[in-house]
Amino acid sequence: MVNLNDFFIIVIPLIYLLSNILVQVVFYRIFPNSGLFRSVLIGFFLGLFVFLVLEFKSKYLLCDLLIYCVLAYCYFHFVNLAETARRIRILTELINFPSRLTEKDILSLYNADQVIENRLLRLLSGKQIIKVNDRYFICRPIALWIAQLLFGIRTRILMIR
Repeated sequence: MVNLNDFFIIVIPLIYLLSNILVQVVFYRIFPNSGLFRSVLIGFFLGLFVFLVLEFKSKYLLCDLLIYCVLAYCYFHFVNLAETARRIRILTELINFPSRLTEKDILSLYNADQVIENRLLRLLSGKQIIKVNDRYFICRPIALWIAQLLFGIRTRILMIR
């Protein structure tokens, strides 16, 4: 049987994570030019500050602190995932070509047809979509749900278009 105190050990860091997310979203909406990364860091540190003030004398301080930091770390990567994928690839290409690439070279690496073909192959191999008579259909709607969730977060909460 679950003890109520044990339950709160898990719930309390979630509450602080929600404060982290709230501060991050509000900060990003008020100061969109400050950047996504800065808003996530500010959210983390203000959430951490609130956590330390309210949990200072808790006997579960270290346990809750560890849980909060792990959750904040996961949230950071959740937000940052879409932002960095293309950037990392471009930087990798620049490192691999010491003679430096021109804008035309970089754009040729990002041939839209090839990018779409690669994504479709990945979705097909993961059995997230199927192809019937040259038409694509969703097999597993979970990928669609995740995409809709991420799109909703970006457009409605963070107001990024």
